Amino acid sequence: MKTPSSSYVATRKSHTLHWYGGGLILLLLAFVQLLWPVSFLQISPGGFPIHFGWGCLLLLTPVLLARIALSAPELPPQERNTILLLCSGGAFVCEVVHFWVVDQSLYALFQSSGYRSNTEWQYAMHCRILALDPAHIPHCYRFLPDCIVGWYQWLCGSFEIARSAYRLQCNALFFVFAYRLARSHMKALPAAGVVLLVAALYPIGILRYAGQFVDPLSHLSFAACFYFLAVGHEAGFGTSLVLGLFAKESVIVMAVCRCFYGSDRRAAIRSALVHLAVGVAILVSIRLWVTCGSTAYASISKVSPEHFITNLRLWQFWAPFYLATIGFLLPGTILGWKRVSAAFRATTVVVGISLIISSLCFSWLQEARNLAPLVLAMAVFNLKYASHRLQLEPD
Repeated sequence: MKTPSSSYVATRKSHTLHWYGGGLILLLLAFVQLLWPVSFLQISPGGFPIHFGWGCLLLLTPVLLARIALSAPELPPQERNTILLLCSGGAFVCEVVHFWVVDQSLYALFQSSGYRSNTEWQYAMHCRILALDPAHIPHCYRFLPDCIVGWYQWLCGSFEIARSAYRLQCNALFFVFAYRLARSHMKALPAAGVVLLVAALYPIGILRYAGQFVDPLSHLSFAACFYFLAVGHEAGFGTSLVLGLFAKESVIVMAVCRCFYGSDRRAAIRSALVHLAVGVAILVSIRLWVTCGSTAYASISKVSPEHFITNLRLWQFWAPFYLATIGFLLPGTILGWKRVSAAFRATTVVVGISLIISSLCFSWLQEARNLAPLVLAMAVFNLKYASHRLQLEPD
């Protein structure tokens, strides 16, 4: 006869197996793309009805995935249905904005390169990433998002539909995890306000980029890690962290944040070190494989060590974006600072510093989309304070 403790251990092992097993399957499917990229740049056998059916199904999957992610016993059915509408609807609205603001325009840097729109550049880069072309760093070693898009394109026969399906899925799940993170700190109404606030700031983040596929998945990874750390779900956290590393290396900072959570500080630090060691091993292996053994600074993001000076001098470009995002959220963050857990406060500081420094050294500060995880964390502080002022929650 099983004791309650043995039943708990069995359930925990089952959850761990499901999470890490699912993540491994996703990575194996991705590597199939990398082994035969030319085959997947074509379309699957079948006529128009089959491809049309796959296209419709892919565009509907964000709602299904959001519903699965909301299937938690602590959420009442009515709340689940309302938030499902909010998160999936928000993802579709953001996709419409993205399509017209980014996909149909042309980034200034590409005006002399022969591209007629960012969509053309996206497809050209998509092909080169699947081929692991080391001439196109850092995109070439952030291949998981393109592998997902490649599978979708093979199924439905359309790069545009595959791209939209991928973004819709990631954004819908990003909003779901944003809500569940906020819900772990506050009641339903202010938690929904977190989603609305993040969605309202979304257009600002996409004004200065060409539509790289890494961002939706990396932002989802950050949001999932935030949530799983808050609720103590180790397998969910580990899987989200590892998958996120195949989209963008900045996700590695979440491994450090693991040490802030849990009642046993030594165990938390040990877990953080294990996740950090695994994450660093993954990142180094990818770099050495794709860049053919190069470890020079320029092989990280194709910039020189003087890049951060150039970045700072262009303050007139990036300062308005910072003021309109984290600057706008800073007063509410300060006012609500003491109303959330110390672990989440420490996580916000570490993530914020790391995102700004990585943007300064390896990217462009004007690319405000890189701040999305920090915007999410700061939105939680703002709505926590607002719910207190509106007396939606007891002191």
